[in-house]
Amino acid sequence: VESRFPPSKVFRFKSCPNAIAVDIDGKLLSATSNIRVAVYNLSDGTLVWERAAESKTIRFRGCSFLRSDLLIASHKASTFTSLERVNPETGGVLLKAKCLSTHHSTLSVSEDEQLIGLGTGNGDVAVVDSQSLSSVMFRREVHGLFVTGVCFAPEAHAIASVSGDYAVLSTEVSHDVSILSIIIKCIAALLLLWFAYRMLF
Repeated sequence: VESRFPPSKVFRFKSCPNAIAVDIDGKLLSATSNIRVAVYNLSDGTLVWERAAESKTIRFRGCSFLRSDLLIASHKASTFTSLERVNPETGGVLLKAKCLSTHHSTLSVSEDEQLIGLGTGNGDVAVVDSQSLSSVMFRREVHGLFVTGVCFAPEAHAIASVSGDYAVLSTEVSHDVSILSIIIKCIAALLLLWFAYRMLF
């Protein structure tokens, strides 16, 4: 079988890539520090598409190929982190969500591509659902310094993180229940009780 990956290929970027990823079809995804994200053909180095950030304060800082689309992470002026699911052929945004109220420092995708792990500059560790880009888990300041890497256990039951504090931690992945969802459920239960009372009396 002919390999889609050339034995040696040199890519010259206009600025330093913050992250790169390669898929099985021989495509190279890059997120560079000049607020651009692009896809190239590894075989001949041709550009498939390129997209600039919507603002000069946004920095792309993480990317990955998924089975059906691309995952791109960015943060704005070290404040919030956004995740995007992107069409691999055109670069069009399929889904976008703000996932963290701080900037992320590293990203990883679980083996089954159902979960996204994020580490932050504040030492936080977060897990996001890859389909809806909604929060699954957030653990604040589990490290004393910025997180330098995260990765999932084979069955995604735990996420390991390493930090500038020289510590490696394993955190069980558990679904957080938001206060808002609890309030909504309580209100719904009270309304049901009120309607039942009115019907009886």
